[in-house]
Amino acid sequence: MITQAKKLYLKDFYLLIVLLFFSFFSVYYMPVMFNRIAFLIILVATFRTKFDYVYLVWFFIINDAPARLFSAGALDDVGRIPLYPLVSGISISFQDLFFALYIYKYLSQKKIPPFIFKKEFTWYLLFGIFVVGYSLLLGMTMDNMLQTFRIFLPWSMIFIVPAYIGSKEKIIRSSLLIFPIVFLAFLSLCYSYVTGDYLNDVLRGVSFSHTLLVRDEFASRSHSAAFIIIFSVIQAFYYLLDKNNQINKNYLGAVIFFGLFSILLTASRGWTIALTFFLFGSLFFTGFSRNIAKWIRIVAVSVIVFWFIGSQFPLIQKQLDATFQRLATLEMLVSGDVTAGGTLQRIDVRGPRVMSKFWESPFVGWGFSNDYYDFADGHVGHQNILLNVGILGYVFVNGLFVVLCMKIWRFSRIKEIRKNEGKLSLIYVFGLMAVFVIHSSSTQFWGIDMGFNQLQKLIFFGFFLAAVNTIYQDYQYHRDNRL
Repeated sequence: MITQAKKLYLKDFYLLIVLLFFSFFSVYYMPVMFNRIAFLIILVATFRTKFDYVYLVWFFIINDAPARLFSAGALDDVGRIPLYPLVSGISISFQDLFFALYIYKYLSQKKIPPFIFKKEFTWYLLFGIFVVGYSLLLGMTMDNMLQTFRIFLPWSMIFIVPAYIGSKEKIIRSSLLIFPIVFLAFLSLCYSYVTGDYLNDVLRGVSFSHTLLVRDEFASRSHSAAFIIIFSVIQAFYYLLDKNNQINKNYLGAVIFFGLFSILLTASRGWTIALTFFLFGSLFFTGFSRNIAKWIRIVAVSVIVFWFIGSQFPLIQKQLDATFQRLATLEMLVSGDVTAGGTLQRIDVRGPRVMSKFWESPFVGWGFSNDYYDFADGHVGHQNILLNVGILGYVFVNGLFVVLCMKIWRFSRIKEIRKNEGKLSLIYVFGLMAVFVIHSSSTQFWGIDMGFNQLQKLIFFGFFLAAVNTIYQDYQYHRDNRL
């Protein structure tokens, strides 16, 4: 017999599948004009829906899709989420329309659901508006004004996602919809390494496009659904350790395993270190490290599976070997080689270029002025924040990050939450720390402007903070009912 929970999940799943297949068919098999109309139809459905969490999951997936699906360059390119031309040289994206729609829906609610981090992010955005103000004094072209507007629009996800995924039931259902993408991401990585192309390029009839794998002497670099993967690993790990969890633990283990395997295959040192730190830190501080024999068995099985997959697929084994060679370059960095054997430009090339401009205005930075856009580089997170908002803004921006971590840590110590959750809430503190490791070593993952993939990063934060928010709201709900 199918339980009520399974019926609800299947209903969500079928709706998501319809949305994804409709999107896929529209993007790859319809003329550009019909593709634009098709996504407007989805926008109307989004406005009318009561299943907002499914549409938000769909939006996350199509913007951080495996195999770089739905992404392309020019206005009339096939194989992309549509752009809508307004006047010569100016267009509006479907994402812009989606944000505008949800901002309207959010503000039109009779009662906006509580959000534990609302005050902090309100101050954060007010600070951002102040930065825009002095950017105008420093000089901004019309193109840079539009670019800045597009930087701020995705920040709405920080408020919108927790508002529409405001209960533990909805975050569980949303997570269950997201988890399967991890397996698709892994398969798409394998496809890319075997063929040398992204599936998106093949479907578009393009070979060796701008999304070509980055190749060096150590490893071929391919990225697929990276932000979905990190959310899934964090959330699956939370459910795996949750004593009240009813999701199959083998399935959760598979999500974590293939998520980590995918990150390892990308040969990204920062991401690999970040997720390793997250797993071991969470295990130690939540107290689950006491069952050390169990975790040794899990690690041993994982190593065997890694070895088996590599032995069956020589190209995957070659990529793994190259990946470990790339990770080994960290020893060169520790030994004083700032280029890590010629594989790292952040310290000796990218960072100094950004800092050379920063020192011309060290206290307040360059805001979103023309000078900022000329020197900005999302590969060096800390330097880019300094360039953007200066030393004073750097203290404020990173101070907020510390406040977020401390706030989660404090409410994890509330007696009722500790009784129901144990120390599980600390997993989200280590999730944020993992983000900061990525921000410090790989790609900018914090700040008002997070560089490339700003949209995907902020959708990730929306879902991440929604998950944290549901723990606190669940506690408040039960507390109020007792009163």
